[in-house]
Amino acid sequence: MSCLLQAGDVLLLEAEKAFLSANKNRYDTGFTLIAEVEDSSPQRFRMLIPAVVLTVGAYICDILNLASLFGTAMAAAILMVACSVLSESEARSAIQWQIYLTIAPACGVGQTLISSGVASAIASFLVKVGTAMGIGCARFGAVYLATVLTSQVVANNAAAALIFPIAMDAADRADIDHLLMAFAIMLAASAAFLTPFGYQTNLSKS
Repeated sequence: MSCLLQAGDVLLLEAEKAFLSANKNRYDTGFTLIAEVEDSSPQRFRMLIPAVVLTVGAYICDILNLASLFGTAMAAAILMVACSVLSESEARSAIQWQIYLTIAPACGVGQTLISSGVASAIASFLVKVGTAMGIGCARFGAVYLATVLTSQVVANNAAAALIFPIAMDAADRADIDHLLMAFAIMLAASAAFLTPFGYQTNLSKS
């Protein structure tokens, strides 16, 4: 299919940043407008196969126990930057620093709860509440409820970091698998639907 441009037609092209630097001063500005669109990321389909190969390779190495998932993921990320699948600026912007700034203080508070004995006292209380209910899953329910309530006043990441040491202590006291208790925390921390403090989109109106 061919298209013949006529006087007054507007032709809009989406190109990579290299096109901008190569052609910005090349044409008459009276007839062409070459500018960068903020937050624009043209599709780079030629990088699809390297991205898929690196991602799948990282998971395969983890499944075969050749390396930890963290190590393979870091290696894949570095190779993606080296192969120009991602630019350095895109890789930096992909790191959500505010999440780490939220979790780090919560981990410090959690460690303080452990060393001061507060975590042990709370864990003992949760186990007693769960035992008193006489239901097998009541201990999970007590931890779940505590995590949900905490996530109403702080971010869900911080709530999980705060409750984690308490929940692990409760799991040890009740002889519960740590992995199952971790799943309970994970699900409860993501159930912050009551207040805008739990998650920002709770302010949205339907």
